[in-house]
Amino acid sequence: MMAIRRVIFVLAALALAALAAWLFFIVVTTNGVTYLHFAQIGLLLLCCMWLSWGFNTALAGIFTQDRLPSPEDRPSSPGSRTAILMPIYNEDVIAVFARVAAMYEELRRLPDFDRFDFYILSDSTKPENVAVERRVYDTLVVELSAAGRLYYRHREQNIGRKAGNIADFVTNNGGAYEYMLILDADSLMRAKTMVEMVARMDEDTELALLQSQPLIIGRRTPFGRALQFSAALFSPIFSRGIAALQGREGPFWGHNAIIRVRAFAASCGLPTLTGKPPFGGQILSHDYVEAALLARAGYKVRVDPDLEGSFEEAPSNIIEYAKRDRRWCQGNLQHLRLLFAPRIRLWSRFFLVQGIMAYLASPLWLAFLLSSLIAPFF
Repeated sequence: MMAIRRVIFVLAALALAALAAWLFFIVVTTNGVTYLHFAQIGLLLLCCMWLSWGFNTALAGIFTQDRLPSPEDRPSSPGSRTAILMPIYNEDVIAVFARVAAMYEELRRLPDFDRFDFYILSDSTKPENVAVERRVYDTLVVELSAAGRLYYRHREQNIGRKAGNIADFVTNNGGAYEYMLILDADSLMRAKTMVEMVARMDEDTELALLQSQPLIIGRRTPFGRALQFSAALFSPIFSRGIAALQGREGPFWGHNAIIRVRAFAASCGLPTLTGKPPFGGQILSHDYVEAALLARAGYKVRVDPDLEGSFEEAPSNIIEYAKRDRRWCQGNLQHLRLLFAPRIRLWSRFFLVQGIMAYLASPLWLAFLLSSLIAPFF
């Protein structure tokens, strides 16, 4: 059934792109056909394929309803232990630890509290940041009576960036836990959502990664508010569309997700790409690659859009947004070298292509517009 649904989805995207290219071809070749016209058609076909893919994903999300029970309706199941990880890198220390304290306090009110530990994994490089982190951590442990439940670790060398930070935890502490719930420094999650995610992992031993749909909160600038509004409006729709087609090869967005530690340790070792950056070196957009590696190992990777209570912040100005986008651009374009890696599942390759096209689409559109400008001279 899933294979048929995916085939229909891909054919529909191809049909819409082909229709747009054909209509354009009819218009521009009224006075004859040139080689430039074929270049235009090829560029338009690629660009419209990208647009129609997004349109069909949104359409699938609009007509797909969440069918899973809410966290309040699901009974808890004892047994497994979960580490809640918050990797940080030269962050606003007070804001980070305030979020940790809020989640810790809410979780402590639930009967499942004893199944969770918190880890603040610092890769900070500024000595003043590290000093404040240690001081605030010591204060927080005392105020929350959290000794043996709340941990802080600082790495002297930021090897492998965030992926290396998580790998260090898995190597040194992962054996004590069944799951790790990975957050970002700006993440916030309701305690009941955490418990619900663990319950869903407990129910399905083949499920290695469960991704929630984080919504943006806490923005005050006009730019940040625009991001927050658009995410609240569109993200749930696209997430439901992705979920309708994910099968066993769902997405991973790098945070606000729970992962089966042993599956991750056995499957998700990342290589260092040969050559120099931007296309060589450490893999920056590691999340899509890790999802593909888990699926390749036979595990399920899934996004559940009905998981409420998952939040994050976002850049509050265009400069910070551009810095993050530059990093994502480099990481996603590195996926060009991984598209034909052995045994990667087909739908996982589609996810890699989506990430690549998020940044290749703009230069393709520019090439199409430039070719359209010079077409009258040929």
